[in-house]
Amino acid sequence: MYRHVIKRFLDFMLSLTALILLSPLFLIVAVMVRTKLGSPVLFKQERPGKNEKIFTLYKFRTMTDQKDENGQLLPDEVRLTSFGKFLRSTSLDELPELINILKGEMSIVGPRPLLVKYLPLYNETQKHRHDVRPGLTGLAQINGRNAITWENKFEYDVEYVKNLSFALDVSIFFGTIRAVLKREGINSANDATMEAFKGTRMNILFCSVGRRCELLKDFRNTLGENVKIVVTDNSEVAPAMAFADRAYLVPLINDAAYIPMILDICKKENIQAVTTLIDPEIMLLAAHREEFEKLGVTVLAPYEETAQLCFDKFRMYRFLSEKGVNTVRTYGTYEEFMKDFENGTITFPVFVKPRTGSGSVGARKIDTPQLLRQVTQEDESLIIQELMTGKDLDADVYVDIISHKPVAIFSKKKLSTTIGGANKTISFKDEELFAFIKEILALMRFNGPLDMDFFYQDGKYYLSEINPRFGGAYLHAYGAGVDFIKMIYENVKGRENKEEIGNYEEDIVMMMYDSVVIRKKSEIEQSMIREENDESINS
Repeated sequence: MYRHVIKRFLDFMLSLTALILLSPLFLIVAVMVRTKLGSPVLFKQERPGKNEKIFTLYKFRTMTDQKDENGQLLPDEVRLTSFGKFLRSTSLDELPELINILKGEMSIVGPRPLLVKYLPLYNETQKHRHDVRPGLTGLAQINGRNAITWENKFEYDVEYVKNLSFALDVSIFFGTIRAVLKREGINSANDATMEAFKGTRMNILFCSVGRRCELLKDFRNTLGENVKIVVTDNSEVAPAMAFADRAYLVPLINDAAYIPMILDICKKENIQAVTTLIDPEIMLLAAHREEFEKLGVTVLAPYEETAQLCFDKFRMYRFLSEKGVNTVRTYGTYEEFMKDFENGTITFPVFVKPRTGSGSVGARKIDTPQLLRQVTQEDESLIIQELMTGKDLDADVYVDIISHKPVAIFSKKKLSTTIGGANKTISFKDEELFAFIKEILALMRFNGPLDMDFFYQDGKYYLSEINPRFGGAYLHAYGAGVDFIKMIYENVKGRENKEEIGNYEEDIVMMMYDSVVIRKKSEIEQSMIREENDESINS
């Protein structure tokens, strides 16, 4: 009864009474605005009301129309005069909204009417703020006003809609009077006016998504309706595509049209962050960082020089050795290795793997000089490494993209490994390892998630390699409560993450297993967006 009948009756009677009683004040403010800020006196703008119906909002203007030499309006903080600040701090600029209330477009109490352009940015929960008439004041206005985040505002708005009552409206009304007298929350912490709402939802692009189904599920689990997952792959039967909101079929990453296609996808889907799940593409994203950033896209990959080091394992070894970092002894050629072998610096067996390989592909143990000569002659890309017999470990690390410092580390011992990496691991903590990781990362420029491999031998940690992307076993960290997804979201929204290093339990075990995606061929074809004329599944 109150929501549908009494509230509107009270709005009409109170706004009519207020317009009559406050008409002298209304006239005085109008004259002062005309004198100090110019014409027009009223600021008019279209705003969405109940059920998103558009109406014209009336307010007293608080800013001048000052423009630069190019005819563009100057920033708000320049155009907002001391008189305008006074109008806002006392809420006198809101007086003309009494007309909107009288007309039935607004209510005295309700969620504030925001810009029309924000409508497509709301998630499903936030859209409920338009289930009632917008208000002159609301629950958010007595709980921080412009000094709180958009997400907090919308939570208050939806809470109000759910709990609307006469008692709540009375409480908000008197709370507003207190807030106005104290002049609380007039501006946000960083701006003359509240910064623009860019959407609670984060649109993220995963390139070369492949089989990383569980990672996409984790993103959905953490962010729910606040994430739009867009993926690409060069295979239309990449299983992880089944867990995306939008899936694009693209050529191989070495195709000349590849990066232009990815940039075009970013524009189409309003992407805010991009990452890749394969090593060779990391350097590609890093090299085109500037092009992505011009589109407002955060690149979750290291800067180019660091990306080159991570991709080239022998170059990384030389860099780390020069910096005095404990790392696995590595040789670029058979001849270099044999010199140290002959003088007794190193012995067999040794380990070989591709200089620029991805994962454990091509890695194997070699027991004799003869076999080593043979395999290095057959494949000149192989590097030779000392065989480490200590404990095999790794760490998932998140480097904050604002502070560029590690803010989360999850370390684990490998219990079992396959070609793709560890498939059974157990968590542990060691402050010595955490300090070692910080020391290493201070030497390079990373951005976002990375996977670091270590050995623990003779009482020391040795860095094996760094893969600056989500590691396949990050699922363990996530399951133990180390949520890089939340950290990415905070960074994309412009907020720096606080350090949470070692914030997890020890002896948490991960046991990875295989699963499948079953879909009709027609469903796959219908869900796929083709960026070029690729061959079909049957060809």
